[in-house]
Amino acid sequence: RAIVAYVKSQGESWDRPGELEPSLELYDALYEHLLATHCVDVERVFALGISSGGFFTTEVACRHPERLAAAAVVSGAMENGCDARMPILFVHGPADTEVPIARGWHVRDYFLSENGCGPRTVETGIEQCAQYADCFPGYPLWWCQHDEPTYDNTNHGWPSFASKAIATFFDTIKVPPA
Repeated sequence: RAIVAYVKSQGESWDRPGELEPSLELYDALYEHLLATHCVDVERVFALGISSGGFFTTEVACRHPERLAAAAVVSGAMENGCDARMPILFVHGPADTEVPIARGWHVRDYFLSENGCGPRTVETGIEQCAQYADCFPGYPLWWCQHDEPTYDNTNHGWPSFASKAIATFFDTIKVPPA
């Protein structure tokens, strides 16, 4: 039913000097390899990551929006500039000391603008998550804020609701954006 690729960055972390491009090259090679060796529905390819993996997920969404149906970022943000529209979900906690929530708000606000979302939110069925309304068709944005003490009593870790929220969000993506 699904192919899941868990990938480690090239080097210590993708965001250290000289390590972003090799990690992007690995992503490109892995993407092409999976398409060549597995039956992949290219209209249902998703990316998700936590912390530095969340930053990398945003980077991939910005560089290759044509390859992704949607993305989810947990305790991550955006390091570089972006010129892309993407169905996307963010999970962040206000007590995150590794990636301050202001950085999460920044990347959320960027995609709110790119996705044409208004300020009004609607319920998602997940208590901690709200969906922004009035986005361009096919470009939903969910913001999930939590106070769970994860990762040494900060909000930087994977909260208990995140897996369900991400699965629910990805399930709402029925066709790729036009």
